[in-house]
Amino acid sequence: MKFFLFLFFNCLLILSVYSQNDEHSIILKLKTSNDFNTKNFELNSEFNQINKNITPKIRELKIDSNNRLMKLTFPKNISIDSVLSIYKRSGKYEFVEQDFIGYGSGVQVSPNDNYFNLQYSLKNDGSFNTNFMTEMNIVSVTGADINIEGLWDYTTGDEELIVAVIDSGMNMTHEDLQGRFWVNDDEIIGNNIDDDGNGFIDDVNGWDFINNDNNPSDDHGHGTNVGSIAMATGNNSFGISGINWNSKIMVVKALDENNSGSYSAMIESIYYAVDNGAKVINFSIGGSGYSESLKNAVDHCYNNNVVFVACMMNYDNETTYYPAGFEKAIAVGATDPRDHRASPFNWTFADGSSSGSNYGNHIDLVAPGLQIAGASSSSDSGYSFWSGTSQATPLVAGVASLLLSVNSTLTIDELKNYLTNSADDQVGNPAEDISGWDKYYGHGRLNATNAVSQVLTTNEIDNFKITILPNPSKDFFTINYPLDVSTQIFDFRGVLIKKTKDKIIDITNLESGIYLVMITNSSGQINYQKLIKK
Repeated sequence: MKFFLFLFFNCLLILSVYSQNDEHSIILKLKTSNDFNTKNFELNSEFNQINKNITPKIRELKIDSNNRLMKLTFPKNISIDSVLSIYKRSGKYEFVEQDFIGYGSGVQVSPNDNYFNLQYSLKNDGSFNTNFMTEMNIVSVTGADINIEGLWDYTTGDEELIVAVIDSGMNMTHEDLQGRFWVNDDEIIGNNIDDDGNGFIDDVNGWDFINNDNNPSDDHGHGTNVGSIAMATGNNSFGISGINWNSKIMVVKALDENNSGSYSAMIESIYYAVDNGAKVINFSIGGSGYSESLKNAVDHCYNNNVVFVACMMNYDNETTYYPAGFEKAIAVGATDPRDHRASPFNWTFADGSSSGSNYGNHIDLVAPGLQIAGASSSSDSGYSFWSGTSQATPLVAGVASLLLSVNSTLTIDELKNYLTNSADDQVGNPAEDISGWDKYYGHGRLNATNAVSQVLTTNEIDNFKITILPNPSKDFFTINYPLDVSTQIFDFRGVLIKKTKDKIIDITNLESGIYLVMITNSSGQINYQKLIKK
């Protein structure tokens, strides 16, 4: 039975979102002139200065081999400050830093309202309400959503595009995510061999950088909720609707069962996603510690034209959290159902302090993040509500993936400009959402339809360029064109089977085979497409 998984609010669910250092580990980068050799490395004089009887555990992080990024782990009784000081003074390394800990920025909550009209973030008709909203005098405002339907008229996602969700893993058997996970076709599952030579054995659907294995399943819940907000299959008669209904999900686990993870795990996760074909990365994680190696990982995304979307975090203050604070990231804050900055969320921190969407000079835009429905990690047919900038971020990442589905040649700068220039300005709290960019809303609240209208060129419209997706198709296909059209479907004998003005067309009752689709726009131009019904 399909059900919404309701959990009573418990302070134990609240995540301590501040960043702290792993007291046992540092990250350093060898200078390019160094010829790394594990044996010689272990005999470096720095070890003797710390404790000649201590040899740290050494691991080369799995990123570009030219980077020479190393993780050194020391026993608890060794002062990490002393270790950092000794290694920095040596002058042998490009940089030396702590291996910080970052956390997911969303918290699971359970409003007491019913199942109806849950996804106000996609279409807000003013009816969404919860006990928390009543207590806080928050009244939903019609249109306080991301205006997604106009974008869906043009695309619901390119099946060949890969979106990486770097988080606590995902529930890969959930009903609303079936058939959606990226498959590494170059790996043979179960043979315990790195068939594709990428350094990871049997990484068929992604990788778990917490347990260093090929099972990136979710043992917390954060990642499943976040990933489904962006990628749950829509128009399938059950569950919720994600932003992107067709593209593939690469699951990369960098958070543990407590929703925390080291920077080193996050860095490796980013390089893995980029180097294995992801075009968009959702990163609903943040920490307050600045890291040069984490910055380099985000730059690696930019240099490879991979969109990197990160959350602002939930402390209701102006503190910069990373990686959202890096220039090459798209930093996302959260709003509520009336378009105000989400402050507070419907939970507090364990110390009693209030939550709320962070703000600051690095914010790019905002999206809904209060009480957002997503898939459950503990039930294959369950759903639950979470709140945080973590939940706003996948809305932006999902829309970014659809814009790339429309035009795969977009650069990062172009795509970021489309997202920010098309955002709705001055729709929120007038004390914060002032004209133009501001530190609370950035450029404004995400507007998906406005964004795609900027991506589409006059040439595409004038020349009546059309695609239909998916093709082959089993149940439905979508006509990708921004203006109104009329569609007729003919069988191989030329017999008219179906006529409609819809852009999402139901072909469930058609027999398997090849069909001719004739599409006519308001100017009388005709476009013919071959459709394969599976």
